[in-house]
Amino acid sequence: MADKIANMMTRIVAIGTVEKIEYNSKIGKGIVKGTINCGSNNRASFTMFNGKEDTKAKDMADNVKKGDKIYITGQDNRTYSEEKDTYYEDIMMWDWRPADAEEKSRWVFVYIGDVLSIEDSTLNLKFIDYRDNEMDFPIDISNAEFKGDNQEIVKEGCRIKVKGEIFVGREEDYYGDLSEFVVKRTAAQIELLNTAEEIAADSEEGSSGKDELWS
Repeated sequence: MADKIANMMTRIVAIGTVEKIEYNSKIGKGIVKGTINCGSNNRASFTMFNGKEDTKAKDMADNVKKGDKIYITGQDNRTYSEEKDTYYEDIMMWDWRPADAEEKSRWVFVYIGDVLSIEDSTLNLKFIDYRDNEMDFPIDISNAEFKGDNQEIVKEGCRIKVKGEIFVGREEDYYGDLSEFVVKRTAAQIELLNTAEEIAADSEEGSSGKDELWS
């Protein structure tokens, strides 16, 4: 078994201009929601709650207005509605700050998860959150760099780190015509962290430990 199995995560950084922001004090301890334009019709929705010991959501709503350029960090909050058969893309924010004028607008990610499948140029990544909810992230890997030249051993069941960009919106072609609404995750770099065999061995060891605990 590997010395260490990497923990799953979905880290997001988004920089853009605020198009919408609103605060609601009646949900939880207070929540701020909004949208920023990350350039080229790419719009990122964000959500942040006040914490048990802080008022980050209210502070943001009090200090940010439409037209401000901001830098936000958080985790991917992609959700699926079975009723509408639709995925919703959102950032669950950790923090924010004003962005400098020279900072390039972008919506980027670092994911650590397990490979569900690789089909042509699409890699499907599995992420499991702390509530044991599973989410599938389809990622375009057609132009990705495989760190350490390990493309041949990245396969189903491996745990990998993927860095890349997200686009949510309507793409503009050469002539300025807009496409249908699309969601695209495009990988820039892929790094193998744990092989499928290491993940399987770790899972077996964890299951064995649980059996012993209750025997």
